Amino acid sequence: GGVCVNGGTFVMTGGTIGENGLSNVATYGGGVAVINGGSFTVSGNSVIAYNGKQGTTIDGGGIYSHGTGTKITIDNVTVSNNTAGHGAGI
Repeated sequence: GGVCVNGGTFVMTGGTIGENGLSNVATYGGGVAVINGGSFTVSGNSVIAYNGKQGTTIDGGGIYSHGTGTKITIDNVTVSNNTAGHGAGI
């Protein structure tokens, strides 16, 4: 995928993860995977789009979250056109 936050912190205040024709692909979290108590804060007109691939990305095409204490904060963000078996957006 594009970003994996494994127990750490990632803050995104603008920008894009994934683009039409240039998607990120992973089994879990095509765009962003937040696991094991990780923290992901995204804001500022950010875009998470065109991530994942049907048959390849099982969960969380745009954003995937798993694990105790994992935290996601989303403010003024576009999450669109992501693909997954479950939770195409989040």
